[in-house]
Amino acid sequence: MICWLWTLSILIYASCAQHQVNSAINLDGLVTNDLTEWTGKISNLRKAASIRFISLIDSRQYIVMNLEIHGFRNRIAINRASDKYGRMTRRSYCNLGKQIIAPNKTFSFIIRALRDSLEVYLNGKLIFNHLLTKSEHKISFIKTIRVYGSARTTSLTKLTDDDLFSRIQQEGCGQYQNGAEPNIDVPNFCPRRTPRQDQSADCRIIGGSNAKPGIFPWQVSIRRKPEYSSTDNPHLCGGTLVGSCWVVTAAHCFLSTSSSALKRLVVRVGDFYNREGFTYSADPRYENSQDIELMAVYIHDEFQSREAALNDVALIRLKTCVKTDGTFVRAACLPRRASQFLTGEECVVTGWGASNYTQYVNQYPPCLQKAKVIIQQYRTCHTAYGDDYDPHVMMCASGECTDTCQGDSGGPLMCFDGEKTVLWGITSWGVKCGFSAKPGVYTRLSRYIRWLYMVMELQPKINKHPVCPKPRF
Repeated sequence: MICWLWTLSILIYASCAQHQVNSAINLDGLVTNDLTEWTGKISNLRKAASIRFISLIDSRQYIVMNLEIHGFRNRIAINRASDKYGRMTRRSYCNLGKQIIAPNKTFSFIIRALRDSLEVYLNGKLIFNHLLTKSEHKISFIKTIRVYGSARTTSLTKLTDDDLFSRIQQEGCGQYQNGAEPNIDVPNFCPRRTPRQDQSADCRIIGGSNAKPGIFPWQVSIRRKPEYSSTDNPHLCGGTLVGSCWVVTAAHCFLSTSSSALKRLVVRVGDFYNREGFTYSADPRYENSQDIELMAVYIHDEFQSREAALNDVALIRLKTCVKTDGTFVRAACLPRRASQFLTGEECVVTGWGASNYTQYVNQYPPCLQKAKVIIQQYRTCHTAYGDDYDPHVMMCASGECTDTCQGDSGGPLMCFDGEKTVLWGITSWGVKCGFSAKPGVYTRLSRYIRWLYMVMELQPKINKHPVCPKPRF
């Protein structure tokens, strides 16, 4: 016998007999990319029930769909209402197979809410994708999550950005080996600039300088393999190492993410002198360069390729993970919160891009360059770019005759939180380079922590085939 309780217009099931609710949370609706997590351990009793519910409730407060996970039967069930009163008479099952959910085993289920589907992950792998029907499509009407039975629940929660940040942040990120900045002078083979060489009346030429080797060990170069390059400088874009297997860069750096296109590219980590064929191209005193092939590239789902690129962020999964504990190869920190750095903050941009707008690729600086920039206020950015500038996902920054340019795309804008270096922005777009009225525009990475987590931890595109793609009725 089942009792029905109404509390604050939210429907909650309660058991009057055999089954007891041992965990429950109420949700004020879900939106796209909301994640709810249930972690725990299945009872060692063979027939112990452990069920997780998500209910979709329509505007009349009738339930139109239940998603249930049956621990003791190793299956997912979808219950649909078959009449206007919300009576559940249609049911489909997804049998998960042996040992996926087993007695006395720990588990972590995550359900990702999308506008047209619910994705179910078990221990980070996509196992089920439920496409919503027309009557179920309003995901915002999900109200409650409940657990019945004897599974021991560790947590049942709607994941926040803070939760996700703590799971993908690399330990020891943004810091130097032994906590001390490498004391390596700029080598003599790096070209020096004479005073005002890079300045014109309107600061149209970038005013950076040579970086010291090892100061920015998270900087990487995305480049063509020599056999696919038509110049002696195969460098294409910059990027930032944020984990031993992951690089953050700009989506516009990739015309294609097909396997044939990625086979032509490598990510070079630990680099300083960005040229091929010279005696100091891999000098161990100044770098520890390694070329790593790309396993996959993940472009943001809502990236818009245009002159003013929107959602210009991508993640590279390296085919071989690297050690991030040396002098020349380390990971930068990810942003902790949207307000971590504010307007007026002095930050640094780096890259091997052009030092003026008219340079050819083979004229780019061979040694890693750095420049200080200031995060500009919204009014400055909007005046420069009008409605093309979206402050929610973009920011603009510039310095005294300093800017990024072509070849720097995808590279880092780094700000400093105490002794830690934080990847605050991704070099994205702009008008010319170093033009005082047109600051460089950067992707605001703090807005993408949820997306980064879903790619780095849930990996839906790597696991393309769920265990049960088509449930049976």
